[in-house]
Amino acid sequence: MVDGNYISIETKKYVNREIKHLSDKIAIANEKNQEALKEARIEMNRRLEGMNEFREQLNEQAKTFIKRDEFSATDRLVNSKIESMQKLVYIGVGILIVAELLFGTVIVPIFK
Repeated sequence: MVDGNYISIETKKYVNREIKHLSDKIAIANEKNQEALKEARIEMNRRLEGMNEFREQLNEQAKTFIKRDEFSATDRLVNSKIESMQKLVYIGVGILIVAELLFGTVIVPIFK
């Protein structure tokens, strides 16, 4: 019973019990949050390690790639060799055509 400024002992016990109960709930929630935070840190570190390994693999792979200027120089060299071979083939085809014309127009009528 409340009498002016006095609170009954039963009410005080009830309030103290509720405060303890809420305090315990907060402590449990805090403990669970700490555990979750610890697990999240472990998982984040695992993911970061995986990302670092992947980054290292990409760096190692990039070292094996040919540089752009080296590729351009090699590409120009290969293209010039292909053009030279094409010229030789065209000259050879031209010689065969001339030989066929000569053979067809000069040599065949001689032996008829």
